[in-house]
Amino acid sequence: MNFIVPGLVFAWFRLWQGTTAPTLIWQDSKNYESIGSQALWSSGFWFGGRPPLTPFLWKLTGSPDAFAIGQTLISVIAWTLLGWTVGCLFPPGWRRLTGYLVILAFATTTPIVLWDRSVLSESLALSGLALLFASALRLAQKPTPRRASLLVGAALWCALARDTEILLPATLGLALLIFAFTRRRKPAFTVSIATGSALFLAAGFCIATVVESGRDTLNTTDNLYVRVFPYPARVAWFASHGMPEAKQVDKLAATEPRPAHGTAKTVFPDLSSREFAHLNAWINDHGATTYTLWIIEHPWLVVLEPFRRPERSFNNAGGDINGYAAQNKVTSGLSPVLWPPWVWLLGVAAAVVVVLDERKLEVNRVVQGLVGLGLLGIVAMFAAWSGDGQETTRHTVEGLAEVHLAVLIMLLYVTLTRAPTRDEASEPEPVAGLMSTT
Repeated sequence: MNFIVPGLVFAWFRLWQGTTAPTLIWQDSKNYESIGSQALWSSGFWFGGRPPLTPFLWKLTGSPDAFAIGQTLISVIAWTLLGWTVGCLFPPGWRRLTGYLVILAFATTTPIVLWDRSVLSESLALSGLALLFASALRLAQKPTPRRASLLVGAALWCALARDTEILLPATLGLALLIFAFTRRRKPAFTVSIATGSALFLAAGFCIATVVESGRDTLNTTDNLYVRVFPYPARVAWFASHGMPEAKQVDKLAATEPRPAHGTAKTVFPDLSSREFAHLNAWINDHGATTYTLWIIEHPWLVVLEPFRRPERSFNNAGGDINGYAAQNKVTSGLSPVLWPPWVWLLGVAAAVVVVLDERKLEVNRVVQGLVGLGLLGIVAMFAAWSGDGQETTRHTVEGLAEVHLAVLIMLLYVTLTRAPTRDEASEPEPVAGLMSTT
């Protein structure tokens, strides 16, 4: 009963706040509807202008309101499962209940719930992230084929929801293969090899859908508009690598009015016009590969560019995630505590490290996995920012959620785990719940 009642209250809150007003329809929503109306096994569905998971939910629901209810129910199930998984890291009683409640509370913060009323991919991607954390924690506790398959499924879910999340199966697959070949412990060795290989196959399939659909070209074009065309030196680099009509681009950039205060300069050539026909053809054929080469030759841009002000992005809601929420949104009021600003988040992470050492807690596979997922979240944010020149506030939210979630679970671990006694110090007792069933 201690777990059922909070779960029902959580489900009620999420469904209530997601249905108190009409569902929000965005430009992307129309793309999802268009793709979702196509046959399930058609190339237009799997290789359309958007990843296929959100169009699939639209196909199942068929209307904006039903879509909102469907994605909210999925979110409730995913976050409840994660809450239970985190709770099982600790002994039964108040510790287990606390871990469960804190995760449910985190799933009521504004950056998580504001997507419930929009026909977009963020809610499904965040649900996939919750499932990924739950399956990763289970696999870290006890490697079994069943738990490994759940991890692969969750990572594939994330990658099919948003293209930037392809980084998850690719990176996790690499990490598991490295772990397998450095440890060589059976059955963990066999499970790690099989899981890492499956994750690489999942990432490869998702990359194929991106390339075949041409979505990489659309994202590259957005990057060129705001990160290349306004700057003659960068235009010259691309011209030296085959980009045509550089002089016309520079001329257009020189005539553009001064951008509004706090916004980046953008240059939008009319790629459908005869004047820029050759440029349009080059972008379609060579734009993505050339932009990738530019990043490889200038790797510091991946880290430094996101911190430039004004931010080199457009259509970005002014950098405020609340710009995507409905005017009459319902909030739990817990965001300042459970989704703190970066400076506080870094402080909590540092405190976790200190307490972990002071209490002499075991740095087991669960801890290692959480650290890895948190670092991967940081990488995901930079990758998402570099991957598209517009709406970076929205595109980086999954990576940011990954960092917040990893730090929060680590905080629960160092505060709720029973520290070893003096007699146990030489042989620490495993964390309660490490042998729990799937």
